[in-house]
Amino acid sequence: AVLGDRLQAGLRAAHQLQLAALRAGCGQARTDLAAAGLFSGEEAQAIAGLAFEDLARLRRVVRALYPAEPAEAGPLFVSFTGQPRPGWDCVFVESAGDGEAAPLPVPSCVAAARSCPEALRALLRRAFGHEAFRQGQVSAISALLAGRDAAVLLATGAGKSLIFQLAALILPGTAVIVEPLLAVIKDQRDALARRGVTAVGSASEIDELAAGRLLLIYVSPERFETRAFRAALRAAAERRISFVAIDEAHCVTPWGNDFRPALLSVGRRARRWAAGPCGEPPVAAFTGTASREQLALAAAALGLVKPEISAARLARPELSFEVERCGAGAHKALLRRWIAQRARFGPGLVFCPSVDGRLGAVRLRDELLWGENVAAGCFTGRAPEGEAAETWAQRKAQQAGDFLEGRLDWLCCTRAFGLGVDVPRARWTVHLGLPDSLEGFFQEAGRAGRDGRSAVCRLLLHIDDERRARRWLSPLEDWDRVWRERERVAPRGRDDAWAALGLHRRGYPGSASEAADAALVAARLGPLRVGRLLTLSLPGQAPAAVDRAASRLETAGLVEVWERRPGRLVLLARQDAEPAYVAEAARASIDQVYATIERARRASLGQLLDLCLSANPAAAFPAALERLGESQADS
Repeated sequence: AVLGDRLQAGLRAAHQLQLAALRAGCGQARTDLAAAGLFSGEEAQAIAGLAFEDLARLRRVVRALYPAEPAEAGPLFVSFTGQPRPGWDCVFVESAGDGEAAPLPVPSCVAAARSCPEALRALLRRAFGHEAFRQGQVSAISALLAGRDAAVLLATGAGKSLIFQLAALILPGTAVIVEPLLAVIKDQRDALARRGVTAVGSASEIDELAAGRLLLIYVSPERFETRAFRAALRAAAERRISFVAIDEAHCVTPWGNDFRPALLSVGRRARRWAAGPCGEPPVAAFTGTASREQLALAAAALGLVKPEISAARLARPELSFEVERCGAGAHKALLRRWIAQRARFGPGLVFCPSVDGRLGAVRLRDELLWGENVAAGCFTGRAPEGEAAETWAQRKAQQAGDFLEGRLDWLCCTRAFGLGVDVPRARWTVHLGLPDSLEGFFQEAGRAGRDGRSAVCRLLLHIDDERRARRWLSPLEDWDRVWRERERVAPRGRDDAWAALGLHRRGYPGSASEAADAALVAARLGPLRVGRLLTLSLPGQAPAAVDRAASRLETAGLVEVWERRPGRLVLLARQDAEPAYVAEAARASIDQVYATIERARRASLGQLLDLCLSANPAAAFPAALERLGESQADS
């Protein structure tokens, strides 16, 4: 209040004093700030006192986390006038009102941090403005500080990202955050920048990673399949990789509609390429919704070693659930009428089962915009039919930004939008038909109410034959037999269970089909010899089938996907093996997938259907969330 319009200049001067003292390794300094002319002697004294009092508090926190901190250096003189003081160590600053102070370098290998709850709370207040941790956060941060693997299950919006962000600020070196969605990476980088944390990179800053100038780097899982990123990661590991965090870890295990193969082995690749003088970094898996079985599968796929399990209640009292049954082809009419009568101005998200087609996000957006005069946008992972990928990338980013900033009331999207994106203003989510699993529904519905205010999660459902739908989604039913029965259903009997199984089929085309694809890949590769790079290109074959077959070979330990290029894969042989053995090993891996993972994913879809068809879905859904959280907390 005393400085008035010079407040920002005063804060900048205080920050420059703190950085000078930290660089010199001392806790106090003298300064000629008053002589620079912008502040009086009394004001300069107050600014310096504020700066060093705050710095002393921060140093006490650091000493609590790092008891073996080195002794402080001698007295320092910080000059804002360019005039040195004889006999003192001097640091020169341009002026109190000009220029930006250069950030401190990222520390490399030092003694391990210890967990101190009081110090962690102090840093929580300082860096993020929160007064207290939520359930499960402290134990997860403590595991990372101790160098242990961790599996973290917290409700959507309960602060998973804060765990790895705060740990990255505390630990020396660079934290590698693996995020499946580019929208999440941008969202989290922007949020950190608003809090003054700017030493954060993404895939375009790998030179900064190699030079050790980043506290965090966000990357997609596919980056581990590029030589440039691996080289930068190895260079950074020579200083230190503090830990590797895989966000949305429930995406690691299912071969769902939008699944990406690089997720399957990202944990093993991260350990291999991020190991350095300080050893292998810990790996942490984060998810907002997962059953005990799914989290165990994800932990195994990522190669977690005796992970610290941090779990909290998943039920969120601010969310209410509604299920409305409808007839064949009536989803959109019901949605349009409901929005017009109850929620025209949202803000909300409509999750569509596809990009194009009758229930596609693109067509729905047009119908809401032009038919109902609703301010609606669209966001999908791949470009709609007839639109170039580059053009669509720009358009969808613009529409997502317009929705997040309040210029659009509704966003019609696929599952490509939402995971981890902070949408505090959303009051509604609506699903047209069945999502791919119970966990997927909770993840997407959880985009609503992230500000703690009440929100509604609706699901519009058409089921023609309840008994048949439940049987199809039972894990006891043979998948190939279920698919043959589905194929015989006449158009008038095709309901949401029928459509959901069609999406499920994209990830699980059948064990016989996968075995044939794997045998074709094995024959094309020829004999494997350890350390040999092999190029796999199968023109005319579906890219997803080739990716899936290569991933089965990688899971069996035969190869590693070394590089992914347009139209081909470069594989590194990990064993000596002949094509017949490769095909047999792949078949064993495929049989295991269909005996466990496929059945588990279909069972999860069946659990979602049971909740929708229950007598009281409004009570059944929160109870199911509560059971998920309790099963993890007790495991």
